[in-house]
Amino acid sequence: MITVVIDQQNEGGRLDKFLRRLLKEAGSGFIYKMLRKKNITLNGARAQGNELLRSGDEVRFFFAEETYEKFTGARASQSEDNQAAAQEISGTEYGELSIVYEDKNILLIDKPAGLLSQRDASGAVSANDLCLSYLTETGGFQEETSYGFTPSICNRLDRNTSGLLIFAKNYTAARELSSAFRERTIKKFYEALVGGEFSGEGRQKAYLKKDPATNTVRIFSEKTEGAALIETDYRLKRRVKDFSLLSVELLTGKTHQIRAQLSAMGCPILGDPKYGKPSINRKLLEEYGVNRQLLHAREIVMPEFPGCLKEISGRTFQAERPADFIRVLEK
Repeated sequence: MITVVIDQQNEGGRLDKFLRRLLKEAGSGFIYKMLRKKNITLNGARAQGNELLRSGDEVRFFFAEETYEKFTGARASQSEDNQAAAQEISGTEYGELSIVYEDKNILLIDKPAGLLSQRDASGAVSANDLCLSYLTETGGFQEETSYGFTPSICNRLDRNTSGLLIFAKNYTAARELSSAFRERTIKKFYEALVGGEFSGEGRQKAYLKKDPATNTVRIFSEKTEGAALIETDYRLKRRVKDFSLLSVELLTGKTHQIRAQLSAMGCPILGDPKYGKPSINRKLLEEYGVNRQLLHAREIVMPEFPGCLKEISGRTFQAERPADFIRVLEK
């Protein structure tokens, strides 16, 4: 018999979902069969699979050790991947996290421009890697007792966009944050420095269509086949010569939404290599040493959370403007 004790990272989720994460090599049919036969029990009793787990619950597996290892075998390769990531992180220039807020459930960080939110095909170290490494070093995450759940980033920013990212430390927090992002109850505000005569205050609607071949998007004013509706709220904060500082509320979260929409409005973000103006971008690089889009995820306003995230209910979190942003704005 093998006993797994549920910890805080995994409480709040359904038993069957927990088992599917843990027994990665087993099918759902096998799992439910084991529940019916009481080869898998919860707190010593028969379970249906729809029970919500609590910290301290005991899930028992009446398997041979070889069988258990067979169905959880994918964890060995995961461990090797995490060790490799840790070695890379030790030598990266992003070894220090800029932590805006932390409690037992979440971590809010200020991601610098140039750092991926999550790993892509390039294999470059990401903000997610750094957060996981930090959590491991501070004792908040132990892979051997994670039972299939790995803490992770809950929202994303483009590589060269700076600002706030939310990292969920446990399953319950990840679930509540995922629901809030899906229902758009978390308010996300950006700042952008743009060129041109900005005159688009208020809510702007358009349609966005991805072009996978070029990893760019196109904006349409009318409904177009294959294009998704996007909504963004723009406010002018300050005009600086021929440029404008905008406050942007992201109401829908599509790829490159703010960057492409502002470009389509005739006010591209300064430094944007994909949707900006090359002549302005060259001047920005020559005079200010800036070679990325000046878009910053400045503020997050939390909704009222009923569960484990009560501590952050209704709170507002901000990330200070980065140095390159300030340098251009002041000069």
